[in-house]
Amino acid sequence: MPDYLKKYSPLFFTTKDEHVFSCHLRTVMPRIQFVDGQRWKLPAPPICNEIPECHSSLVYLWDPIACGTLPFKILPNGQYQGPTSGVVAQYARAKQMESYLTSSDIGIGYDRNDERMANFVQCVWSVLKNFGKTRLASIDITTRQVLKQGIVDYIVGPDAKALAMTGKLLKHSSAEVYYVVDR
Repeated sequence: MPDYLKKYSPLFFTTKDEHVFSCHLRTVMPRIQFVDGQRWKLPAPPICNEIPECHSSLVYLWDPIACGTLPFKILPNGQYQGPTSGVVAQYARAKQMESYLTSSDIGIGYDRNDERMANFVQCVWSVLKNFGKTRLASIDITTRQVLKQGIVDYIVGPDAKALAMTGKLLKHSSAEVYYVVDR
């Protein structure tokens, strides 16, 4: 009987950070594939060499060793819909706006008894841990007063951190919560 685990991490990644993340993943897992979105024109998923090459706001990390072929279903419009979890990790990309960068995230639900999938997940999260901890402070967007310091809930890429150090705010993707680098 499957024993499902969920793994999730909120991130602040720019396109440059996505490139670094992709390269680090490819170093530890040369076989990794970056699937451009969950809807495909063909039964074979659209594959890119790294995350920044993808056009979709959702990118799926796929290890062909853990799952030889991606399952899909044919939609009424003739498109194919691939998996969003279980055999792939879903990476939701950030949006860079004029005054802020939104958060992104990565998550997967998988069967912990599937050794190949558990190894894939462990490899992805070990690469994420290499980005280290950046302490953030939440702020009042109007007054710029610090509300809470020492927030380490997000993995912050080096380029996102550098961007924040120049004055660009970091914003949670679905809430009006803004952060700066905690100095």
